[in-house]
Amino acid sequence: TRYIAKKALLDETWQIKTKQNLTGSSERLAKVLHQAGLAPNGGTALFQWVESTYAKEIYEVCAKKGILIRLFEKKTKSSLPSLRFGLPGNENQWQQLNAVLRQLPGFITAIKNTTNYV
Repeated sequence: TRYIAKKALLDETWQIKTKQNLTGSSERLAKVLHQAGLAPNGGTALFQWVESTYAKEIYEVCAKKGILIRLFEKKTKSSLPSLRFGLPGNENQWQQLNAVLRQLPGFITAIKNTTNYV
């Protein structure tokens, strides 16, 4: 692994290409989330951060569908629960994420309409 790390650190072309790929993927993720009604509140080249009243429910739906995201519970009265979406690793994972996110607006509407949701 040291050999590979050393080669990567010495390969400026690889570094530039990797940075461009990560930036493009992060922008793609932000767009996909925005289209699903989950406008990111921030992010990096490796992930996007989304605050949502329904973060826990979104997390559970995604987990059931094989989409692993990170849930951050509400910490203060002024903050909302949050989700961290990492970059999908390949095109199949992008398609899986898109499929699950397309279902979320209907799911969130159903949550809002339940009488026992607080």
